[in-house]
This record gives sequence, C-alpha cells and structure tokens, in this order.
Amino acid sequence: MIYPSINDLMKTADSRYTLVVEAAKRARQLVDGSPKLSKVNSEKEVTIAINEIAEGKITYVRTNKEKVQVEDALIEETSVEEALDEDLLIE
Repeated sequence: MIYPSINDLMKTADSRYTLVVEAAKRARQLVDGSPKLSKVNSEKEVTIAINEIAEGKITYVRTNKEKVQVEDALIEETSVEEALDEDLLIE
C-alpha cells in the first residue's frame, strides 16, 4: 500500500487538483534548494512534498482570485458538458 494514501491526503485539501498543485509547487521548491521539512527515506522531491503535506508541514491557502478562477472554470466546464450531453441526446 502506498503511504500516505490519497484518502489521508484529501483531508488536507479541498480537491485533488489543489493537492496536485500544492505537491508540485513544493516539489519545485525542493528542486530549487529549499530544505526538507520532513525526514523521509527518499531523494525524490515529489515523495518528500507529499509526505510534508500529509504531516501538515505544508498548507495551501486559496485566495479569492483563485476561487473566482476555479468557479469560472467549473461553470465553463459544466456548460461544455451540458452541450455535449445535448448533442449526444440529439444523435
């Protein structure tokens, strides 16, 4: 079994997408030379980042601007899905 599990990680984020962005940004910081905040037996930056997130050493704060962008994207995505559903029903 993979540790930490996706279920454990989802307790720290509002969505999988947020979790991916959070891990990617932290991994990039580690590649650029930031010190590790967790003792992990791995040299892989993504593994270290995920463990830091699971331990609560890395957090993500969503700004209002990001929230608006996410909401706009969701509205746009829903519209596309609705259009596709309508097309499927016609055919």
